[in-house]
Amino acid sequence: MKKKESNLKVNFILQFLYQVLTMILPLATAPYIARVLGADNVGIYSYSFTVTNYFVIFSMLGLNNHGSRAIAKVKDDQQQLNIVFSSLFALHLIITGIVTVGYAAYILLFAPKYTLYLIINTIYLIAAFLDINWAFFGLEKFKITVTRNTIVKLITIACVFIFVRDKNDLWKYVFIMALGTLVSQSVVWMFLKKYIRFCKPDKKLMLENVKPMFALFVAVLATSIFRTIDKIMLGNLSVMSDVGCYENADKMIMFPVALINALGTVMLPRMAHIYANRKNEEAAKYLVSSMEFSTTMAAALSFGLAAVSHIFSIIFFGEEFALTGQILEGLGITVWLMAFNAVIRMQYIIPKGKDKIYIQAVCGAAVLNVIINALLIPTLGAMGAVIGTIVSYVFIFLYQTWCIRKELPVRKFLLNALPSALIGAVMFVAVRLLNIVIKESVSGLLIEIAFGAAVFIILFTVYVMVSKKSVFYTYLKKILRR
Repeated sequence: MKKKESNLKVNFILQFLYQVLTMILPLATAPYIARVLGADNVGIYSYSFTVTNYFVIFSMLGLNNHGSRAIAKVKDDQQQLNIVFSSLFALHLIITGIVTVGYAAYILLFAPKYTLYLIINTIYLIAAFLDINWAFFGLEKFKITVTRNTIVKLITIACVFIFVRDKNDLWKYVFIMALGTLVSQSVVWMFLKKYIRFCKPDKKLMLENVKPMFALFVAVLATSIFRTIDKIMLGNLSVMSDVGCYENADKMIMFPVALINALGTVMLPRMAHIYANRKNEEAAKYLVSSMEFSTTMAAALSFGLAAVSHIFSIIFFGEEFALTGQILEGLGITVWLMAFNAVIRMQYIIPKGKDKIYIQAVCGAAVLNVIINALLIPTLGAMGAVIGTIVSYVFIFLYQTWCIRKELPVRKFLLNALPSALIGAVMFVAVRLLNIVIKESVSGLLIEIAFGAAVFIILFTVYVMVSKKSVFYTYLKKILRR
């Protein structure tokens, strides 16, 4: 058991680094790109990428979650592992071919304005076809994906700074970002034969996989709609500068979400394996610990990010992106909601095969998001999109929680999450009060971040030591003993 927990910790750290690397690329270049390309060009990039990303989602057809789950269930049987992987990959090949034809038709018929960027973005479809990270995640071989992508990410960042010099270089930026993704997805192929061998795909198994893949695809598509449709609707109903400001706020929100995604990606195959072997007590232990860890980290990051949002957006992106601060403050609450929702989804609903709950939750959220966006964006612009996104995540939170209320200790989850949320709120108020007397500068921003972190850590440590109920108590005692 200790070895399993140790492996989980290592896998979590590795997967967190993988997610952070994925987020670092746009974050590391964001201030430079914001100033070199300007709000309108950043908006065009975001708009064209979002359109392409929908086709990528269709090509993956829910493979990331379903593939990881399917591989995890058979990873102890080499022959069955080979058959499952080969069948899933063959199915993926067929789907990607069909989607690519559809993408070409879309460019020819419906996209005369941003044709160049959409053509360049075809590289993302090739990258999606070569994406087999789901197989390594199912095998819980996270080290391979992390270590090999680090160099690729660093080279991509360097290329952005070297080749993107002014507003006319937007096409170069689009190409570099797409090519970096392609190379990143390709490097893991050289390690595949060590764990899996290709064999003749099982046609029956291919057909059997269509239904669960499609079910998760509907959920992924709906999730993407209320995560990214904002940018498309802003581009059509508002101005491109709003899209650019929203894009940068979204990048910042996705950074703390990397922590949430890391835990979910690591735990999904483990929980699928545990449930397959009917180890319910072990599953319950992991669920309680994961929920408290996720919601605590989310509270610290979401309240902290919201507290410094205004000064951060101006210093990091420039005066042209002042609106980003308001958007970021509004979206901060979604980080906590995403953390709670992700644990329920990735560690219970999907591993247990209760995909219907997930699908209904995100589809309802997507419909709500589109309706609210259509009503509010014309008058409120980017802030209308923010309201739509918040309502969407609240809906998922309420719906998922209601559906599993008799199967999981929801009350315990919420009570465990409450202290960190209250401490986060205190930190937010404290930082905002400090902001009144501190000038808008890099040093001022660093002081606010350090002050906020100190407030949260001190108050949370006091709570943990006094209550002795938190899952952090054991780890804190070990640290103090050293």
